Amino acid sequence: MDEQRKIEEARVNRIAYLIGIQQDSLVVLFETLSDRDYEDAKAEIRVLMTELRLIFKSIEYDDFWSRRRFKKRRGCH
Repeated sequence: MDEQRKIEEARVNRIAYLIGIQQDSLVVLFETLSDRDYEDAKAEIRVLMTELRLIFKSIEYDDFWSRRRFKKRRGCH
């Protein structure tokens, strides 16, 4: 496997991992809301909001870009 492909695979794996965390939190949120456990639901919402902000910042800082784009942005070819 060439280097670019490894980098792209690592990028996709990172995204999948972060989305997996969100999916788990949404399941917990569903269960807490269904059980009318509103304090735990609020806590889970705070966790989700924090995690979503981190993903948003990753997009803003181009952390999800491929290495090729990263190199071009830095002026390296």
